[in-house]
Amino acid sequence: MLMLIDVYCMFNRARGTELISPDDLLHACRLFTELNFALKVREFSSGVLAIQGPTHDDKRMTQTILQIIDSRGPITDIQLSGLLSISIIVAAEHLHSAENAGALCRDTTPEATRFYKNLFVFV
Repeated sequence: MLMLIDVYCMFNRARGTELISPDDLLHACRLFTELNFALKVREFSSGVLAIQGPTHDDKRMTQTILQIIDSRGPITDIQLSGLLSISIIVAAEHLHSAENAGALCRDTTPEATRFYKNLFVFV
């Protein structure tokens, strides 16, 4: 999964000249589903736009996060981004989505926000 702004920067950097506008890229990416591509544009609740493949849907990502928490203990967005090689913003969005689904709960301290498995759901 890549944030749309990152895709825009990489695409225009690769072209060098005759750059495309952000609107043109967004319009082209929104055609993915009509063209039966495996990728799609996803808008998170915070408004962040990303290009998402089939392996990054909420259900699979929640399962992956729960497996990581089971093996490593509570996790922050920074730790998750390093483990999954995704940006911190996307990692935070996945953690919040899993929390909204009831799979995770959080502990916010001045140091960091750590996400735990919601044991009340899995009892």
